[in-house]
Amino acid sequence: MDWFLDASNFCLTEGCKPGLAEFIAAGNPTARPQDIQIAIVFAVVLALVRWFLENFVFLPMALRWQPGLEKPCKPSKGLSEKLQASLNLEWDRSGRAEDKQAFCSAVAKKLDGVSAAQAHDWANYRKAQAKRKLKLAKTQESMFRCFMYGGLWVAGMAILVQESWFFDTAAYWSQYPVRPLSQPLKYFYMCELGAYLMLFVSQFFDIKRKDFVVMFIHHVATVFLIV
Repeated sequence: MDWFLDASNFCLTEGCKPGLAEFIAAGNPTARPQDIQIAIVFAVVLALVRWFLENFVFLPMALRWQPGLEKPCKPSKGLSEKLQASLNLEWDRSGRAEDKQAFCSAVAKKLDGVSAAQAHDWANYRKAQAKRKLKLAKTQESMFRCFMYGGLWVAGMAILVQESWFFDTAAYWSQYPVRPLSQPLKYFYMCELGAYLMLFVSQFFDIKRKDFVVMFIHHVATVFLIV
């Protein structure tokens, strides 16, 4: 733990460690390993904000403006509530009925009062329900990411333009490899780190996309680079 809390141990260039130790001892502002607590708190807060926005802001917006999210019509004609519950149970047992024809035939034989045509209509209804739920979840996630990345970009630009070196590229190398880090910029880095920590955890609970492995590597690399 003592090694981790010593910021000079994270130097990646020759001559940086003694310079950074003196730099910190002199009271100059810089990021320290203890600051990761800020990132963790921000990650938790951002996760709560995400839950609130996705359920109470982005959900109504998606239902109102996103096409293709209308509720599918339930084929309940001639089916009692008990039969509908039995159909749902059979649907869940069948693994969401990948083989729809086999599901319809099995249900028609197993449930009295349900024809193969009614089972077919019910399977179509449940598939439409699942498709709508998936599309809605993806829309909510995309809206949150747009909100988060947009907010971080605006905050980052507002902080960076205040830095003396932002418009002077020659100043990028001033005092290299050890230079002061302003408090606003340090907190921005910690917020960025917190955002990617939150995404790193939430990706295991979000809708699995084709680029899951790519984004997993991206989040790991981004956290490593920020740290």
